[in-house]
Amino acid sequence: MTIQDYIFSLENPQQAELMDGAHNLIESLVPQIKASIKWKVPYYEYVKHMCYLTPQKNGGIELCFVHGKLFSNEHGLLQAKDRKYVRGLQINSLEELYQDVVAETIVEAVTINEELERSGEGSGWYSQVHRKKKK
Repeated sequence: MTIQDYIFSLENPQQAELMDGAHNLIESLVPQIKASIKWKVPYYEYVKHMCYLTPQKNGGIELCFVHGKLFSNEHGLLQAKDRKYVRGLQINSLEELYQDVVAETIVEAVTINEELERSGEGSGWYSQVHRKKKK
């Protein structure tokens, strides 16, 4: 299944529109990103695991960042929701999606992934599991 197949399979037209917009925004800001369906949601990798999109019960979507715990979150919009490492932006309209803060957060994710790659470290369960396997 492709990301477009996933988007077109959504029953809620608003979610499909938001997912399509978010997908296009991510790909336009990070042309070298690898997009695929993982764990039944659109998933994006740049150097390392970067972010994913999930539909929400309220008709919106959440843009989740795998290393979100490391973000500055200067606007206070990233939510932990009882997650140890992941942080997410709740998006309920195209107006919210196209706010500068969303693009800035995606660019921050790229910077953090590059820094983690340079340092040879990661954050969260993924890095901990892979460090244990290497030993």
